[in-house]
Amino acid sequence: MRNGSGLGVKPSCAFCGRAHSRFPRFPIFQCEHCERPLLVVPSVKGVGEFLLLNMVDVAKVLMMPIVLGGTIAFFIGRIDAYDFARVVAFSLLVWGVIDVFDGTAGLKTGLDKDGRYVRNSLPAKQRSLIKTAFGIASCLVGGIGLLAMS
Repeated sequence: MRNGSGLGVKPSCAFCGRAHSRFPRFPIFQCEHCERPLLVVPSVKGVGEFLLLNMVDVAKVLMMPIVLGGTIAFFIGRIDAYDFARVVAFSLLVWGVIDVFDGTAGLKTGLDKDGRYVRNSLPAKQRSLIKTAFGIASCLVGGIGLLAMS
């Protein structure tokens, strides 16, 4: 997508795929249709081109190195079981918050995404309800784990 000069296509959401009426002025904004937070980043394809990324997916991807690093450090003996339990509890808490946010947004808008497939209406709301419930459970387990480690 071009920078809004009228030369390129309209910016489209990374979650629902719908086009926006205008180019966003800020690097983080909310989709007009699915209400998911989006991040505007420069594209490596060319000067003046940008990508819109779903912030929920970005947050999940950013958590992967933390979990992987903690797991590897535990298996090679750099951290003990107590510190590894902290990493797991923190990860459960963060992923739970992400799932609760994504699930409640899906309940509100009736849109849910699984891989490349976007669901709408009743199947999306059912899936969002399950995502919210598991997110709350993950937050509780992660919070209890962090409190137990204190």
